[in-house]
Amino acid sequence: SLHDALPILMLLTGAHFLRRPTVKLAVYAGLAGGLALATRPAVAMLLAAAVPVVFAVALVQRRTLVPALAAAIAFGIAVATPISPVLLRNAIQYDSYGITSQTGDYLAFWIVPLVTERAAGIPYQTTFEHMEARFRQASSGEANPFRRSTIASRLARDEMARLPLSDFAKAWVEGMVVNLAA
Repeated sequence: SLHDALPILMLLTGAHFLRRPTVKLAVYAGLAGGLALATRPAVAMLLAAAVPVVFAVALVQRRTLVPALAAAIAFGIAVATPISPVLLRNAIQYDSYGITSQTGDYLAFWIVPLVTERAAGIPYQTTFEHMEARFRQASSGEANPFRRSTIASRLARDEMARLPLSDFAKAWVEGMVVNLAA
């Protein structure tokens, strides 16, 4: 599916850039990254980290500052191009500069129940229902999905502050093993 193909395209174009760092390949990698970001917001951190990498790789291989800077700037602009309509819409319609409003749901209804299950042995569904009830009460009447996400994030942070860090690590390792095995 396109949802899976775009991150692969991003990695492929990035690999081509690493082998031959040109401004043209930086633009291709950036466009592929921006398209991947539009379908998988989780790649945002990877793309943010890629900007200095693009600069460093171009600088090391080209040995001049201006082409390296041009490649990093071109990469950044190319990443922003596919997602700029979404960002503009979210800023105008929702007063938010975020790409997606899913962060709160992810933290409150996925991470908190998983870690609570590991930490306290409380079944996932029980914690999910508890978080859902707290969220419904705290967000009643709020239609803006980004504000709703902020509310869910705040509730999740309150719950996560009570959980041991070691249980976050255990849940992360378990999830990693399951995903890699699958």
